[in-house]
Amino acid sequence: MDVVQQISRKKNTGLWFKQLSECVSIIKHDYKSLLDTIFLFDWSQDPETFGEFLVHLISAHGIVYLSRTLSNIVQNFIIQCSSLLDTDQILDQARQKKPHLHNLLKRILQCLCHGRRQ
Repeated sequence: MDVVQQISRKKNTGLWFKQLSECVSIIKHDYKSLLDTIFLFDWSQDPETFGEFLVHLISAHGIVYLSRTLSNIVQNFIIQCSSLLDTDQILDQARQKKPHLHNLLKRILQCLCHGRRQ
């Protein structure tokens, strides 16, 4: 079973993303099926490992994957709203459940700023 199949089936995803983080410099656009699988992955189960991978990816490739990365993060900010909740309750839930996404955005911006100085 190849990496794409294992990630798609959510097998050993934490391990795969840790290993992919170590070799992000060789991930090129030629690996379309791998990239599509990565950016479609529901990473709510292991946000730290997947977030770390995204930081490494942006750090290694700069803006090449920035649009897809930011789109993926934004999709994870979206909350399934219940009509029974008011706006304040929805915002409170977002703050409690998504702090890792705020941190991830901050780290990605730091990578981009650092890369521009060099």
